[in-house]
Amino acid sequence: MRISKLLPQIGIAALAVVGSAAAQEALRLTAKLGEVHRYKLAADLTSANFTIKLSGEINRKVLRLDHGDVTLQETRTNMKMNVNENEMKMDDAVLVRVLRPDATTLELRGEGAGPEAYRVAVLSTVKLPDFPLAVDKTWTWDVPADPKHGQVKARAEYKVIGQEKIHEVDAWQIACSVTEEGGPAAASSISTVWVSKADASLVRSESKVKNLPLTKDEPMSGTQTLDLVP
Repeated sequence: MRISKLLPQIGIAALAVVGSAAAQEALRLTAKLGEVHRYKLAADLTSANFTIKLSGEINRKVLRLDHGDVTLQETRTNMKMNVNENEMKMDDAVLVRVLRPDATTLELRGEGAGPEAYRVAVLSTVKLPDFPLAVDKTWTWDVPADPKHGQVKARAEYKVIGQEKIHEVDAWQIACSVTEEGGPAAASSISTVWVSKADASLVRSESKVKNLPLTKDEPMSGTQTLDLVP
């Protein structure tokens, strides 16, 4: 396994950069052209042969708006990775992704945009529901298989579990559980995600992942966080 290939998939889709959140309307993804959000990334992952600690920054810039779809350029920079107690230098990496109005992934382009990347995107996506958010609201997402991109069937469950102000942003707190079909070897994630009440932008995410498909041959398990830089 080439460790350098891990980077493009880590932190790939923890929700859309921006969205719209009128008080009595369903959240739908919107954006301002050229808008940039910066996040701190931290991950602690293990596999059969590797223990990896990763930290760095993710910058997301809105490149294009097209009939509700939002194209983002995601740059991972200032990355520091420790593999089995050995420090490794990581080059910057860029991934372009196109998101639908409900924040699900339409397309990924760039380094590492293969089947594993699409699976990771589903595991960390909060699919926006078609009703206004409120505490105790629940919804589900039955993810179909997508042979073109390599996505497998999965089931996602969401619940709004609270409200909280983070980095001076009023946010909804959402519990997320995503599980692929396929038995004990299937990938899964359990996350808590905070999204802005004002525009549905990501404020913070904390995830516990199992069998994360960062590579074809060696799935990884552990934790990952993304935190908005005010």
